[in-house]
Amino acid sequence: MYTPADVQNAKLKKGEVIVKESPDGVTIIKWTYQRDVRMLTTCHIGTEMVQVQTKRRQADSIKPKCVIHNDSGKFFVDVSDQLASYNTALRRCTKCYRKLMIEIIWGTALVNAYCLYCENTFPSNKITISEFREKIIMSIIMENRNEAAAKRRQSTVQHHLIKHEAKKRARCSVCYQKYGKHGTIINGKKKYPAQVITICDKCDDNPHFCKSCFNEKH
Repeated sequence: MYTPADVQNAKLKKGEVIVKESPDGVTIIKWTYQRDVRMLTTCHIGTEMVQVQTKRRQADSIKPKCVIHNDSGKFFVDVSDQLASYNTALRRCTKCYRKLMIEIIWGTALVNAYCLYCENTFPSNKITISEFREKIIMSIIMENRNEAAAKRRQSTVQHHLIKHEAKKRARCSVCYQKYGKHGTIINGKKKYPAQVITICDKCDDNPHFCKSCFNEKH
């Protein structure tokens, strides 16, 4: 709001800097590297540039002194907030609890997961936070696709209610979930899970079913 228009609207190339100082001694700096960086300072001259050795690139980088001073004072909270700001999922909405849940899940939790990933992987396999977010999204999409495909395959399988070979009697698996081991009072009457010898021939582990529950489930 109070940023000078010539500084705010300046189109800078990579490595260029524009500086403006107020009569009160407050200096505003706009420096462009991978993106625009704006800073306010009262203890630096914006034109002070320092050559810094980078880890990823062989060539040294030239940065304003105030940027280096700011980076040297970063703590874990600052780094976490910086990582959470990349590709944020926060959008304008009227309900604050939605923004809170999105920030907790997509911001704090995902940044913590990314830090654990970086600590437990080889340096050559490390990826950026944006790539990590993309991999998480793709894994969720693929998992949902696999579940949908499995449900479609199950829907085409014909299930049959047959008698257990050894005529083993057991509680109906669906009734047991409804009424429990000792039964449940419903409308003044106590209902118990049915004891049957019939099982499903296609379900995993061949659970016991009574006829009504089998028809309801399949």
